[in-house]
Amino acid sequence: MLLLIICVSGNVCTYSNDYYSQCLPGTASTTTTTKTTTTSPKTTTTTTKTTTTSTKTTTTAAPAGLCLCTAWSQIAAAQANCQTLTLSNIKSPASSSIALTALKPSATVIIAGTLSWEKTPSNAFRPMTINGNGITVKGAPGAKIDGSGQLYWDGLGNGGNPKPGQFLKITTSGNSLFTDLYFLNLPTHGLNVAGCSDTTFNNIYIDNKAGDSPNSLSGTKAAAHNTDGFNVGNSNNILINNATVYNQDDCVVVSDCDGVTVTNSYCHGSHGLSINGGGSSGTHITQNVSFKNCITENNTTPIRIKTDSGGEGQVLNILYQGITIKGATLAGITVIQNYGGTVATNGVLIKGVTYKDISGSLTTGEVYDLECGSGSCQGFTFSNIKITGATKSNVCSNLACP
Repeated sequence: MLLLIICVSGNVCTYSNDYYSQCLPGTASTTTTTKTTTTSPKTTTTTTKTTTTSTKTTTTAAPAGLCLCTAWSQIAAAQANCQTLTLSNIKSPASSSIALTALKPSATVIIAGTLSWEKTPSNAFRPMTINGNGITVKGAPGAKIDGSGQLYWDGLGNGGNPKPGQFLKITTSGNSLFTDLYFLNLPTHGLNVAGCSDTTFNNIYIDNKAGDSPNSLSGTKAAAHNTDGFNVGNSNNILINNATVYNQDDCVVVSDCDGVTVTNSYCHGSHGLSINGGGSSGTHITQNVSFKNCITENNTTPIRIKTDSGGEGQVLNILYQGITIKGATLAGITVIQNYGGTVATNGVLIKGVTYKDISGSLTTGEVYDLECGSGSCQGFTFSNIKITGATKSNVCSNLACP
């Protein structure tokens, strides 16, 4: 409440505060007006303001058309600028690799139409390389990656006429994914999974069926040779699921790895599901590898662990489970420690190997070919093995036949 004081003539109004004033020296007279002012209680809030300085990443969309590559020359700019890029119907010039080695983190690469290469007769030429973290590489419906192996095949694989030695080298991490990819007629080795971690391969089809037949360069031999499907080396936490491989060498071979699983896959006409253990020093360790629920057909050695004669290292904790063998021609289950030589040596320790629920048939050969060095095969378990059709007696050296 605010008081309004009107003083008579000769008196002075003395102000004390908004609620109290007086007339001096006389007395207040005449009119006193009481003015009521409604004042809302005022609450003063003191706020401590915290200012957060952050780095803002601004994503600018790539120019229209930049992310669709229909020529080899467009690929470098697309991977530098695009989060999602498409390679469509590209025929790369001779000696020109498709090198996806500067992809953005978590980039997506879509393969559409047909990727192919002009003939490049060089053992050093690698047609394709992919590096990245958290990337996805996937095929569009009907897409294919054509290695034009028929231009090179001479029945001699890595020998003979010059030809690309490895088709695709992959170095990825961070839950990368390769899915729905179709590879046709690879000259020699297929997918080289090298130095990878936390990477999945799903629904990969490698089609080298045409290499089973002779051609004008191979005489009476199958035209294709040394056409490994997956070479997995120096890698960890790798999953290969639902792969189909028609080829003329190892379907999947694993070496110097920790944590590889191959599941629900089909291997035709190859050397099967392999572990390649050891090397020139004891630092070579392959461990925690599982092959589960796979079918092998017309393989020479559908289930195989091999170590070099004179090699060193360790092969630990290996599982083959739920493998179906159809028409193997050398042996159903193979362990050899004389690869590349004649005498089995014990420099590579093979320990903790389990074979479980293995069934099927042989066309020729023996059920077991177990050729170990002295004391170097330990902790082997065989459970529910049902392989029929053997035409030879088992070979078991330094490891008892089951």
